[in-house]
Amino acid sequence: MSQTHFHSQFFWWLFQSRFHYIVEIFKLAVAQSSLLKTV
Repeated sequence: MSQTHFHSQFFWWLFQSRFHYIVEIFKLAVAQSSLLKTV
């Protein structure tokens, strides 16, 4: 396994985990805003 390959894999993992984190926060925000609208 080359060093560059490791780096690309690492950055891809970092991007995916960060993206998943953003999606979770977005879903939470949408759920809260819809909750406020119903009240």
